[in-house]
Formats: sequence, structure tokens, C-alpha cells
Amino acid sequence: MKEDIIEKIGKKIPYSVPEEYLENFTSEMMNQYKVFKPRYRFTNFVKYAAAAIIIIAAVPGYFILKNSDKPDNFMTQQDVKADNELSKSIEQLSDDELNLLTSVLESDIYKDQN
Repeated sequence: MKEDIIEKIGKKIPYSVPEEYLENFTSEMMNQYKVFKPRYRFTNFVKYAAAAIIIIAAVPGYFILKNSDKPDNFMTQQDVKADNELSKSIEQLSDDELNLLTSVLESDIYKDQN
């Protein structure tokens, strides 16, 4: 049966292509479809932006954690010296002077001003 069909049709290809079709095929295909160009500039920008955000977040975090082992009431030697001088000065005040100092420190001079 196959042989009968081949004898009727022959070995000739039943389809044909116009002569100029293959000559202009590649140029027409390139004109119809845009060539895909990857967007490396955008992806590089995203990478650099992510790196900058990580650095901006990490640097202050490092210094906060580095200083977190110090107590909140940490005083330098200069602060201790000034505190000692203030204590000595307060010890030399009389009771009347201490009462006056206390009343001045407790009163708010801006309380009645609006």
C-alpha cells in the first residue's frame, strides 16, 4: 500500500516555497521581533542599593552593640571629679542656704508665663 502511494505521488516534495522567501527570511524576522537585551544596569543598581542599605543599618548597629556593655550611669573621671567638688561645696552651705537652694530648684520660673 505504501508503495502504491509513493508511485502515485512520486519522490517529489508536494510543498513549495517562494524563491525570494528564504533570501529575506532572516532580515524580516529580525525586523519583526526585537532582540532581547538583558537589563544589567537595573540589576546592578538593585545590588548596590541593597549593599548600601545593609551597610547603613550595620554600622550604627555595631557601635550601639559595642557600647552596650557599659552601664547607663557610666561616669568619666572628669565627671567624678566635678561631682566631688559639688559635694564639697554643698557640705559647706548652712541650713538656711540649703533651704533657699532647694526652694529655687523646686520652683518653676516659667510656670505662670504663657
